[in-house]
Amino acid sequence: MNASGKLLTLLAFVLALMPQALLAYQERCGTAELLQNFKNRTSNVARTAPSGCTVEDFYDSVYSRKTRHFEIFYTKTGPHATTDVFVDSVEAAMEAAYTLFSEKQKPLLPKGDSISYHYQKKVSDGYYPIEVVEITLTRDLKRILKSRCNACFALTVPTPQETWGNSAILVDNDLRHPPEIPVKFETFKKGSKECSYAKSTNELQNIYYGYSYAKKIGPGLRITAFHEFFHAIQFRYQNSWESPYWLESQASAMEEIGAPDVDDYLQTLDSFFTMNWENFRQATNTQKYSLSAFFIAMHNLLGPSFNTRFLEASSKVDQDSLSQIFAMAVSSLGKNPNAVFHEFAKRAFFSGSRFQEKQKLSDDQDKWPKMQVHDPEIEIKSNSSPYFTYRYTKDFPGNLQGKITYLVKSAHDSLYRAIDVNSSSDYQKKYHKIFNADTSVLVYSYLLENEMPQDSDQVDQKFMAYPNPWKGANPLCFTGLPSNQGVLEIRTRTGSLASSWNYSFTEFCIDQEEIHSQFAPGLYYYRAGRSGKMQKLLILK
Repeated sequence: MNASGKLLTLLAFVLALMPQALLAYQERCGTAELLQNFKNRTSNVARTAPSGCTVEDFYDSVYSRKTRHFEIFYTKTGPHATTDVFVDSVEAAMEAAYTLFSEKQKPLLPKGDSISYHYQKKVSDGYYPIEVVEITLTRDLKRILKSRCNACFALTVPTPQETWGNSAILVDNDLRHPPEIPVKFETFKKGSKECSYAKSTNELQNIYYGYSYAKKIGPGLRITAFHEFFHAIQFRYQNSWESPYWLESQASAMEEIGAPDVDDYLQTLDSFFTMNWENFRQATNTQKYSLSAFFIAMHNLLGPSFNTRFLEASSKVDQDSLSQIFAMAVSSLGKNPNAVFHEFAKRAFFSGSRFQEKQKLSDDQDKWPKMQVHDPEIEIKSNSSPYFTYRYTKDFPGNLQGKITYLVKSAHDSLYRAIDVNSSSDYQKKYHKIFNADTSVLVYSYLLENEMPQDSDQVDQKFMAYPNPWKGANPLCFTGLPSNQGVLEIRTRTGSLASSWNYSFTEFCIDQEEIHSQFAPGLYYYRAGRSGKMQKLLILK
C-alpha cells in the first residue's frame, strides 16, 4: 500500500502529554478526541508542512541505529535535529521497556510496520521502528489532531487495517514544544522555497518535583518509553477503531510501574480522588488519565500478569466495558472480581494524610490526594458500574447490590478498623461496633451484579478462604460459596464445631476482631453446608 493509501486509514494516539499549567493539562489531547477527529475527516490531504513546504523539506539525511529490538531513525539538522546522546537515551529507555514487558508481564509484543511513518524509511526485518522527530511537525499531524498538540512527549501511530496490530513510535526530539502565545517562528531556505515553523522553546516539566525534562532527558524518556511501548502492545489486542475509555490510564500506570522514581502521573490524580462522576465511564477525556491509580493498584494487588490478562479479556468482550474485562481478568487469576474491586475501594480511602502502611495499594499512596467522603444525603448509585463511594454514616443504606464495609475509629485510636457487612441481618449483629465508634465511614462498591462473567473459557469460581494462612491483619473472607448451602462452618482439628454463619452471597467476610476473639492460633477446617467437603484453614496471630 502506498503512503497516500495509509493516510486514509491512519489514526493516532497522543501519549504522555505534559502540561506546564493546569489550563494546559485541561486542554491536553485526549484519545477519544483524536479518534473522533480521525473518523470525521475521511478525505485525503496534501502532505505539506504548515508553511506550504513539503514534509520532506524539513529534514535532509536520515540516520539509522539498530539496537537489540528497535531501529531508531533520526536526523541531525533542521527542526527535527537531535544528538547522539539523546538517541543513546532513547535506546536505553526503549530497551528497558522491552525487558520489563517481555520478562514480567509477557503480553503479545509490538509489531512494527515495514516502512517508518514520518521519515518513510524501510525498517529492517525483525526490528520495531522508533523515529525521533519534532512532534509538532509530524507528517500530516493537523489531519490527525485537528489542531497543533502542544506538550506532547510522543505519538504512537497504528498502521492500516490490512496489517492491524502493527504500529510505530515517534519520540519528540528535544522534549520541548512551542508556546501557545507568543509563538516564535523560524525560517530557512529550501531551494527556491522559504519554509517556516513554530520553534519549540517551552520545556516539558515534571510538575511534581519541579525540573525540566529537556534538561534531564533520562526521566522524561523513561516514562515515555514505558507509556508508548504499552500502547503499542495494546494495539495487538485492539479489535476496533474505537478508543476504550481505560486505554490511556492503563498506559499511564505503566510509567509508574516502569519508572517509579519519576512520579509524573501524580499530577493527574486529583479528579479521580474527588469522585465527581457517577462511575469510571463518566470521566472526561482529561480525567481518564487519573484512572491510572486503579491500574497501579491492580498491578500491586494481583501481580504483573494482571495487565496481560486484562488485555486478553479486552479482545473478547466490549472494550468499553471495564467491569466485564476486569472481572474476566481477575477471575482468570483465581480471584473474586467483586471482592478484589471492593478491596481496592477500601484501601483507596487511606490516601494522602489518611495513609496507613497496612492498607497501601502503592508506595506513593501517601502522595496521592485525600479521597473525598460525601455527605450521607447524596444518593448512592446502586447499579452504576464500576463505582465506589464513601459516606460519613452509621446507618445501613438499604438493599444495595454492591459490597459494604464500615471503616470505624474511636477518638483515642490512630487507625481505622474495617467491619464488613454482608446483609441487613449481618449489620444488626455488628451494629454496636459501628454505633459506638466516634467516626464511621461507609464504603460502598459495585462492579457486577453477577459474581462471575459469562465466558466460554471461564470456569466456576473456586470455593476458598483468603488470606490463608490468616495472620490477623485483615478480615477472613470466603469466596465461591455455593448458593445452595447458605451455612458456613469452621471446625477444630477434632471435628468439633467452632463457629458457623448464615450467608446469602457467594462472598462472605468475617471481621478480624471476631476471629481474634473466637479462635486460638492453630489448624482448623471449613466447609459450606452441613456435609460439605472439609478444607484446611491455618490461623496465626
